[in-house]
Amino acid sequence: MQDEVRKFVEAMKNPDFVLKGCQLFVEEEQRDAVYMAALSYRLMHDSQNDMILSMKALLASWNWRLLMANPHLRHSLENDLRNAVSETNDIIQELQAERLGRTAIDQQLDKIAKAFKAFADKHSINTTGASKALHVVNPDLFVMWDNMIKTNYHRLHDDYGVQYSPIGECYAKFLKDCNEIARALTKNEIEQLTVQHPSFKTFGFRKSLPKMIDECNFVRFFLNKKWDKTTQQ
Repeated sequence: MQDEVRKFVEAMKNPDFVLKGCQLFVEEEQRDAVYMAALSYRLMHDSQNDMILSMKALLASWNWRLLMANPHLRHSLENDLRNAVSETNDIIQELQAERLGRTAIDQQLDKIAKAFKAFADKHSINTTGASKALHVVNPDLFVMWDNMIKTNYHRLHDDYGVQYSPIGECYAKFLKDCNEIARALTKNEIEQLTVQHPSFKTFGFRKSLPKMIDECNFVRFFLNKKWDKTTQQ
């Protein structure tokens, strides 16, 4: 399986492969409408309170199983988000201008790990929700993940089969892998790639490169679908 993940990551450096994966995502995942609404609201309103409301809307949709099964977590979500944002405010400000594929990410890994841990340590947010909350903070830097994506990318890391890194470090390693994909993709004209995304063609909504990488990861590892540049397998 490690070789399969490695081959997938290499394939992701091809824009046509990414666009096909995004097409499959749009066809399969109906919750994407909530994502577009939450991010649109976030981009139109720049206050911290509006950012937290966008996070809450996104997590309520994508983490609904956890929140519905645990009412106390659902009730504490907004307060946990506010506390995490407060704890990481300085880091959030420092990372606000960073862009996946155009960032010297090795210099930012400690900050990324620290910010991720602050969100993930909140029980109502957890590791999946932390990546989504940080994506709302900076959609051009942070890539969302879930347990299946985390498990598969971890196969590429030097501590695979020995132990997991602390969760913040594990996410930072994952983001470093995604940064390599993004660097290859940004050798092409990134504007051209985003306007070819089906969400732009249908709704005029411009997905960021981290979101496009997430969509392909989701299709491959959560939905367990394989594809080539043009044809679903």
